[in-house]
Amino acid sequence: MRNIFRIIGLMALALGISQMPAFAEFIQGEIAYLDSNAREVTIRQSDATSGQFKELKLTVPEDVKYEGLSSLEELKVGDYIEVEASGDKDAKTMEADSIKLGEGQAAQAPESMPIPQ
Repeated sequence: MRNIFRIIGLMALALGISQMPAFAEFIQGEIAYLDSNAREVTIRQSDATSGQFKELKLTVPEDVKYEGLSSLEELKVGDYIEVEASGDKDAKTMEADSIKLGEGQAAQAPESMPIPQ
């Protein structure tokens, strides 16, 4: 009987953890790909630990908040943006909560970076 309660308790705990909301994450980088019809943006950003460039695809819902622009159609490849997004970054399933047209430096593509001497 004791084991049954233990199992039920563990199942309830696991269910509670799986229902926790995702926390928003701040992402910034250069737009590498933009599909306004599918409402998808791919951002190229530099990984701070490895120095390598990586790309992250974001879906943009209709109710996203904009700052410095009024619609997704105003963005173009090469623009530097700052995004607050939620979802699973490791699984690369992120959804934009807000998009701000950034003032930072656009990421340099690896092939255009200077070679150290």
